[in-house]
Amino acid sequence: MNETIKPNTLLIGAQKCATTSIYNWIAQHPDVCGPSALKDYAFFINDSFYEKGIELFKNDYINSGYKNQKIVMHGSVNYIFFKEAIDRIYEFNPEIKFILVLRNPIDRTISAYNYQKKMKKEDLTFKEAIEKEEIRAKGTLQEKSDLTYVAHSKYGEQLDYLLSKFKREQLHIIFFEDLEQNQDKVIKEVFNYLNIENDFKPQYNILNRTGSLKSKILQSLIFSQNEKKKYFVKIFLDPFLPLSKRINIKNKFKEWNTIKKKENYEEQYSYKKQILEGVFYDDIKKLEKLLDLDLSHWK
Repeated sequence: MNETIKPNTLLIGAQKCATTSIYNWIAQHPDVCGPSALKDYAFFINDSFYEKGIELFKNDYINSGYKNQKIVMHGSVNYIFFKEAIDRIYEFNPEIKFILVLRNPIDRTISAYNYQKKMKKEDLTFKEAIEKEEIRAKGTLQEKSDLTYVAHSKYGEQLDYLLSKFKREQLHIIFFEDLEQNQDKVIKEVFNYLNIENDFKPQYNILNRTGSLKSKILQSLIFSQNEKKKYFVKIFLDPFLPLSKRINIKNKFKEWNTIKKKENYEEQYSYKKQILEGVFYDDIKKLEKLLDLDLSHWK
């Protein structure tokens, strides 16, 4: 197979809104090719990936059983957050389809913080992290991607830019709250949007929950970042184990190392919510205007 296989549908966010599960459910459809290794592969964000071209995805699609399916999917929860990514996507395909999942911004912010604490990427208290956000927003790509919790929850700002580039009908929005109430209805609406058979019912695997860890030591070994580890990966892993395969391995390890339980917001939730009180009000109003929806339950 010599032709380049190009994604025509992107799941673009947002973080901690059940995107890993939804991506998996959509990818189970026989008319969809959506390799798990290409979920949260930040191709349009990371310069070193982008410079290699979309051909980088070809083997992952083939290995995932590509058979000229109608929907060729890829995703990254940070695409909606980075304007540069939106610009690059527009250059790549101005007619591409988007799927976006939104969640109460306070819940999403707290969940994202808890997740990064679990992943050993966050050392600060919640209050310290929120206070340091402006500094982190000018920091490394990882800090911008993972440690700017409030900014990621300002959906109005992000959607305003996306819709300045793309038509509204190219975007399908799922609300996390609807997903919790009726998975079948939500996934059927996604299949309708993608114009594929809507009577297919996937296995509703719940993936990438924050939860708690079985082994903190193993988690640190796998996910911590330092110069020695980066050197080891570059010299010994990169030539033999492509990034997409490493992503798959890491994802499987994360699932194994997570104690499966629903996130418990009761502990310190009120305290964290108090810190965020009123922070999202204006952005929610902007989002309501953009989508012509009433989101007063978020205020």
